[in-house]
This record gives sequence, C-alpha cells and structure tokens, in this order.
Amino acid sequence: MKKAILSLMIIFVFFLLTGGPDFAFANPDENDTQATLADVTWYFDSDGDGDGDPNNSTTNLTGNIFQWQLNSDDCDDTDASIFPGAPEIAGDGIDQDCDNIDTPSIFAGDLKSDLTRGVAPATIKFTAFIAQGTPPFTYDYEFGDGDTKPNGSKNESHTYLAKGTYTAIVSVTDTTGAIFKLSTTIFVTDSTDLDTNQDNLEMDVDQMTKATKADDVHGILLDAQNLIGKTLDSVRSADAALRQKHEGEIQTKAGNLIANTRTKLDDLIKDNPPTAEDLKNIRAGLKGVMSNMVKNGVPVLETTHDELELISDALYKATLDVVLANQNLTPAQIDEIKTDKTKSQAFFQSNPHLLDDVIDVSGIQVDPKPDLDTVKVESIASNHGLTEKQTAELYNAVERTLDVTQKILALSTAALEKTIAEIAEELFNNYSTGITVATVTIDPATQNMLITFSDGTSISFSIKSISIVEDYMPKGLFEIPNGNRLGITDSYAIIFVPYPVFALDLIAEALKLGVDPVLTQDGALQIGTSSQSSLSMKIGWSYDKTNTFTSLTTSFSVVGGADPSAEAYSFLVTYDTGLSQLLPPAAMAIDSLSQMLDTLVPGGYTIDTDTGVITVGTLKLKPDYTFFSLTSIDYTAITAAGGSVINSLAFEFGDFNGNGLSDLKFYSDSPMGYQILWAVSN
Repeated sequence: MKKAILSLMIIFVFFLLTGGPDFAFANPDENDTQATLADVTWYFDSDGDGDGDPNNSTTNLTGNIFQWQLNSDDCDDTDASIFPGAPEIAGDGIDQDCDNIDTPSIFAGDLKSDLTRGVAPATIKFTAFIAQGTPPFTYDYEFGDGDTKPNGSKNESHTYLAKGTYTAIVSVTDTTGAIFKLSTTIFVTDSTDLDTNQDNLEMDVDQMTKATKADDVHGILLDAQNLIGKTLDSVRSADAALRQKHEGEIQTKAGNLIANTRTKLDDLIKDNPPTAEDLKNIRAGLKGVMSNMVKNGVPVLETTHDELELISDALYKATLDVVLANQNLTPAQIDEIKTDKTKSQAFFQSNPHLLDDVIDVSGIQVDPKPDLDTVKVESIASNHGLTEKQTAELYNAVERTLDVTQKILALSTAALEKTIAEIAEELFNNYSTGITVATVTIDPATQNMLITFSDGTSISFSIKSISIVEDYMPKGLFEIPNGNRLGITDSYAIIFVPYPVFALDLIAEALKLGVDPVLTQDGALQIGTSSQSSLSMKIGWSYDKTNTFTSLTTSFSVVGGADPSAEAYSFLVTYDTGLSQLLPPAAMAIDSLSQMLDTLVPGGYTIDTDTGVITVGTLKLKPDYTFFSLTSIDYTAITAAGGSVINSLAFEFGDFNGNGLSDLKFYSDSPMGYQILWAVSN
C-alpha cells in the first residue's frame, strides 16, 4: 500500500514552488543582505541516504521532489550504505564514509545496562547494539568477574555476587569477521556501604538542627541530596527484604531532614529574612533531595508532603513577594493574597498567566526521568524495519526524548491514580459537553498519557513538571499563555504539554527520512535541516479517528494549502491505528518568546496549539516552521533599524513576504537564532 511520506525539505519546496518569502541567510551584522530560495541549488539523492549527488544538481525541481537534498556530500549515490559518516569496514576496498580512505571509521555502538550500580547479589541486564558491520552478528561476553558467555545474544543478564567495580565487555563479530568491542562499567556495593551512607545522612539530619544561616541549610541539603541518590541507587537492585528495610530507613531520615528544614526556614525567615538568592538555593536543595527519592520509588509525594507539610507557610509568603512585586497592587492587597486563601485563589483564578510564575517561585519541583525501555525500543525498530544504524539512532533519539518526560510511574500508586483521575475529569469537562472518558493509558517507554473519549476522539500529553505547592492557588485545569496546560490539585501543580500519540513510531519514521528528530520540553517536534536551520512543529492537543487511512505505518501530509502564513497551514500525521493529529508550526524558542510576550503584554496573549497562531490583542502572528541559527546577535544593529531589545531577546517588524501585512522577526538567545512570525489576516 502506498505510503505518503513527507520530505524533510517539504516546506522549502512549497516556498520554492509558490514564490514564497525571502529569508536572511546573511551575517546578522549585515541585515540588508538577502538570499532567496530561487538561488538554492538542489542535489539528486537516488539512493535515499539523505546525501545528494554532486554531479546531479538543479535550481528548478522536476520529477519526484522528495528525492532532492540541499547537500552534495554523497560519493556514491547508487549505494545507500555509502555516505559521509557511514560505518567504515576495514580493508574491504570500499570507501563507505566518503573520506577518500578505506580505513575504519570511529566506532559507533554501545553496551547498555538497566542498572549501573547494585547491591550484591546484583543481577544486571545488558543490551548490545552497533551502528556498523554486516549482520548477522555473534556476541561473546566477558562480565569482568571471571565469568563469560560465548555465543550469547544481543540481550544478556549476569549476577554479580561480590562487591567491586566490574568492566563488562562484549565482542561483536559480524559476518565478514570484523570484531567490534563494546564495554560498560558496573559498580556493586554491599549492605555495609548502605549502612555507611545512611550514617552520613543521619549526620546531616543532626547538623540541620544546628544550622544558623540559609547558606548552612543550602550546603547540608546539597550534601544530603548526593548521599540519598548514592544510597538509593544501590538499594534499587537489592533483594526485597533488604530493599524494604533500607527504603524505610532512608524515607524516615530524609523526612526528618525535610521536617527540620521546614522548622529552620520558619526561624530564619522570622528572625532574619533570607535573600532571594538564599531562597533559590534552598529550593534547589529541596528539589534535589526529593528528585533522588522519587526517582528510586520512595513515595515522597504522598508520605513526605502529607505528613510533614513540606512547603512551609513562611517560605511561600516570602517568595510570593517576588511574583506580586510588579502587579500594581497595594501593600494591603498583597498582604491579603499572602494570608487569605480564598482571596489568593480568586486572584490567581483571574490571572492565570501568573500561575506558572508563582509555582516556579514557591513550589518544589520533582522531575525524575524514566529509564530507557530497551525491549520497547527494539520492538519499535523491528516493526518499522529499521536498519542497525537507524536503530542506534533511535536509541539516541529516545534518550533525548526521555529528557522531556517524567517518571510518573515512580510516584506512589495512590497519588498516581488520584492525579490521573482528576486530570481526566478536568480534560473531558473542558473538552465537550456530554463526552465521557473511555480509557486512560500510559506509554511504558515515554510515560506520556493517552485519554480516549466516548466519541472516539483522543487527547495525548506528557507531564513536563510536577511541583509540590501550597493550597493558596485555585484548583482545576488552566490554559497558560505559552500553549501548555496547568493542572492544580490539592497539593500538586502539574504542567502538561501536547505530545504525539505514538512518540516512538513518529521518531522511527522520521529517522527513515534521514532526519534527526527531537521532542522538546514545550511539546514540539524539532528536525534539523542543516547546520544553519531547523524546523519546529508544535504537537496539537486534539486527535481524531479516521476510517480512510490505509498505510501500514506513520504517514505525513500537508493541509491548508501552500502558504505557511495561512492560519490553517499544518502537517497532518496519521498512524496505522486510525488516529491522526495536526502539527502546526511552532516558535522553536517558545520559552524565550513567552518570556518576551510576558514582559510586553503580561496575560494579554494566547497561543493556539491547534493552529500555531499567537494572538496579541487584534494582532495575529504565526511562526514559520524554519529557525535559522546564529553565532551571535547584533542588538545594536537591530535597535538602529527600529527594532526592540528586551532581556537579551529582540524583535523587529516588517513586511517580509510582501503581502501588505507587518510580520515580526523574532531573535532568541536560547537557542541563538531567529525566525519569522507571519502576520495572519483577520
């Protein structure tokens, strides 16, 4: 069945075919220099490896437009295994990596383990994969403790019986006889080490009662953070009885540490109010303590918060001053918000743009990352027919993706069920009258959630952050201006970002196109197009079922015509389950853009994640898909040309596509570069 795959360069193609706008490819100091897409040379990619043939070029695309590239790096465009950076097989007479030399390239591969440390007896699971060589492969293991496993498999496990540091090595032999060695280091401790770590932690608890300054509290918390992490990492692989014993003891001692912190903070704030920097350091220390506990399955959110009241009332009130300082409130009004819960909740209910700020200032964030599910990744790679090289790339892409997800499964069962139930209730109440939640599922590899409704539509999202907060804020689900959603329950504030329904499937298909996809923290899919530019698409919130999809795997198409500044212009991604979702254009530096908009028009803008349109009063702007990176930004030149600079961010207005509307060129310092926000006609 026919598969409609979107080319990496489809936007550039549409701009070329429709006479789209000019883009500044010049040095940022030379703002008046322009190069149009009509000047671009395209190179034919007959073998589909992502690199073009230097001997076959054009500036006027014809035929299959998806087989043309902007680079001309391929030295053999008849063989997809030959391209710059390809694995080089020694002595076979072929220059696989196009460096004009038939020698081995730098080896690409890895030996992964489910744990890097454990308590003897520690059972460790290994997975070996390489991005070169000719399959099938054979695997010979040396585990570092004298035991070996000749003629093993890609996935093996081994039990270390004694304390020590071990280097596990697997020799992978391919069908040509080439041998590739992979290794990893495993640290094994015993119960004596656990007791020592806990004794040190208990010393920290004792020292906390003697702390006299905020700096003392901060230093002790950082020390305790490291000890808790080291101890719990070892506990993870202990037998059930030992694990239960030590987890309970660590929970108690860490709880005492936090309880003492609460008391000490109240005393410090009362007698000698800490500086903003002191408060920032203390929150960082508390976050580290809890992150280590939650990462290792200790139910800190339920037990520690409910029993020990982690956030002190004094800390909340002291830090809230930072948020309310620029809100044109009288001292009496500020005092009411800080002391009267009813008035505080009413204030933030009517000022949702401040909720994110107040959580950042007064909440304690818990953001552990999930472990890599190698079985899931291998299954995805097999289902999509990925090569060994693409599978290795999938591992790397997934690890980057996991950086934006949260290990919600590490929370206590009661807290998890309660949170999901409240999220689902709020979502369907805001979704459509009469629609009920049919199912709630959690992806085991990425931990993103999928809620299916009774009418067959779905919403998929990921948790960006979980914070423990005071109950001075309103409960419910709020749309914050940057396009994300914020859910506040009795004690927790959770930021949700839109996410692909099948994140790994989407990444796998993108890899088959020869691109390098990354899912970013704001729920955007980022694709590098060259060293100079990249595309950024926002994942939409709503997903629909379709009965007309016939492809065996993920497919991409364009909706809304060929005008990227049109409000409806988006990519449509469809899965083999019949689910589909829109990917509208997104500002790649969405956090920087939100920072600028919060400064210019606090609370006065919205971002529609289903269309990508940013509304500021009567002005509507839509980000272009393409972000151009810069090594520096000449703020003086921007200001001289009539632009504005705010907090190292900059923008300038102009009719960049000649349609009579004033567009906005937005410069970001993180990441460093710029992109166009097109004016959308009302």
